[in-house]
This record gives sequence, C-alpha cells and structure tokens, in this order.
Amino acid sequence: SLDDVLEPLKKGEIPVQLYNSFERAILPIHPSASIVKRLMLENGAASAMMSGSGPSVFGLFASSEQRDSAVKALEGIDLYPCEPV
Repeated sequence: SLDDVLEPLKKGEIPVQLYNSFERAILPIHPSASIVKRLMLENGAASAMMSGSGPSVFGLFASSEQRDSAVKALEGIDLYPCEPV
C-alpha cells in the first residue's frame, strides 16, 4: 500500500519493496541516468531509481527541503518536482 512506502520515507528510510530489475541492464549504457540517481541520493533522496525501462529516474524524499536540495544539485537537467496527493 501507499502507506507502506510513505511511512519509511517519513523516517528517512528506504522502502525495501522498491526495486527495478531493468537497472542492471540500462544504467551501464546510460551513464547520465546513473549520475542523476547518484546525485539524488547524495542530496537527500531516501530512494532513487529508474522508472520503468528507463532511462528516466525518480527520487523519493521525506521532505520538500530535501527535494529542493536535489533540484539545486541537478540544475540544468529536465526536472519535474512533485508531491503526493
């Protein structure tokens, strides 16, 4: 459920059920996606991973302040900051 994902994020933890098996194949051939993922994690994302078959990457943040920190670190990249509804 959504609460199973949101509750760990509120504590700054990574929800264990999140994974994308395509990352092993796609990230090595799309280094920019690996860089985006790394920068999100280094700038406060509790989790970051590729979306679907990639190479789009998303990050989950426990707070809007952490999200905004990553947005600044990723300046120059097409970004779409979102909040849950």
